[in-house]
Amino acid sequence: MFGSIRDKFINLQENLSVTLRGLSVSEPSSRKQVASEIIPVNINAGADILENFQTSWSMLHELSQQNATKAQEVDKLTTNLHSRAEKQWKGVAHLTGVLMMLPEIVQTMNVLKVKTSVIAELFETVEKSLIELEDIMEERELQQKKTDQEIQLSLHKDKRLAILDDLRYKLEDSYKAKLINYERSLKHQLVENKDDIRTFKDAHAIPKIEIAKINNEPSTSLEDIILENEDTNNLEEFLSDTQESAENPNK
Repeated sequence: MFGSIRDKFINLQENLSVTLRGLSVSEPSSRKQVASEIIPVNINAGADILENFQTSWSMLHELSQQNATKAQEVDKLTTNLHSRAEKQWKGVAHLTGVLMMLPEIVQTMNVLKVKTSVIAELFETVEKSLIELEDIMEERELQQKKTDQEIQLSLHKDKRLAILDDLRYKLEDSYKAKLINYERSLKHQLVENKDDIRTFKDAHAIPKIEIAKINNEPSTSLEDIILENEDTNNLEEFLSDTQESAENPNK
């Protein structure tokens, strides 16, 4: 609608311009013809009318130019309105399309809701599995540490047992050596004691007592044997020396 009005204003402006140019061109030629035909001419005749028409045509020309300017402004406004209306129409069309797709969007959102619930369950399952995996890894780590400690303990035990075995062997060897030395010393002491006893017996011989016949003479008991004081003292000294030697074999 505004485009047709603009075209009409442009056509009117062009027609006015052509008319004014035709008037400006044809006016001198008509004056020459009149001057050639009629010699006595009043030059000022009709000047006021002509001036009035020229003023009117000038005003019309200015108005037409103003109308053209206004038409351009109106054209810009109509163009802007058209672009805005077109954008709004596109927006309305897009909104209509979106509204038409709204049931499908709702259905898709419901499907996504179900899928998100499934994914949430999967996340929970994965989280539980990760927790179980962490527990298993911690248990394996503890088991590995326990195994390492058992290995270290076994190695330490073997080392200590080896040390104890060496110590036992050394103690056994030392004990055997000491026992051999003690047995040798004891044997030597026994030999010396036997020699001392033999010497004592030889030096202090006890007279033999003939056993009386059972039927004729009365029997003599050990209590009836009377030793002399010197023999008794020597015997006690010998027994005490023998006892001290047995208690201290290393002397």
